[in-house]
Amino acid sequence: MKKYHTLTLILLLNISLASAYTIKLASYGNRENLVNQVLKLDKSLSQKTHIVREGNLYKAFSKSYSSREAAAEELYLYKTIFPDAYVSSTSIDLIKGEPNLIREPKSRKYTLPKKEQISKVEEQNDTVVIEKSTELMIPTKSLASQESLAHKFTGHTFYICPNRIKSNKEKLLIEVSFKEHNVVTYKTLLGKIPSIEMGYIIQNSRIYFSRNGMINPSQFSQVDEIFFEYYIISKWSRGRKIHSMRFYNKRAYAQSYLNSLIFN
Repeated sequence: MKKYHTLTLILLLNISLASAYTIKLASYGNRENLVNQVLKLDKSLSQKTHIVREGNLYKAFSKSYSSREAAAEELYLYKTIFPDAYVSSTSIDLIKGEPNLIREPKSRKYTLPKKEQISKVEEQNDTVVIEKSTELMIPTKSLASQESLAHKFTGHTFYICPNRIKSNKEKLLIEVSFKEHNVVTYKTLLGKIPSIEMGYIIQNSRIYFSRNGMINPSQFSQVDEIFFEYYIISKWSRGRKIHSMRFYNKRAYAQSYLNSLIFN
């Protein structure tokens, strides 16, 4: 009988994990700056927001929701402060190792203070000490790295999707692998674009592509913005921007972003 109750408890826990959703707000390298930004939210939202530490990053999450639809209905409230916020399934995060609000064996969770502003946050036995301040915020983007563009891309795989999506038909997810010897492969995971392979070369902070061995200097891609979890990369042709894409470093992040976009 005891074994039966144990199995039932495990089953109920798994069901709760699979059906739980939260809104991922942002990732910061500095906890103080993230807390400051969260405190800009309405008080009813900020008091229910959690900050989780993973390695050198601090990640903010909303409260948990029982369904994706319930989370999506309140997503716009968070986007006023965090424009890149998206609905995330905690069950996916658990599988991929993303910190979550239900179980955190390898991360530490911080409850936000009930103050308007902070200037100093000190860690003392998992508690947070708060002091008032009127200091300016640091932008949400990660600081520009001195690492070369070639080093950031060569030998790495990204999961890309459009930066701006207005309908379900525009949803697209492609696995892009920048291999050695100047070869890049595109494998379509969601959408009708055929998978392809082409050559590439990185020079002067620009990425040039070629399908026939020839490079057109007026057609290139470049990094517009850098965030902790993705790059925004724009494609240019003859001095005109064609489109911009999000290059995520993990498939789970890209998939969560796409899943958060619900259209009628």
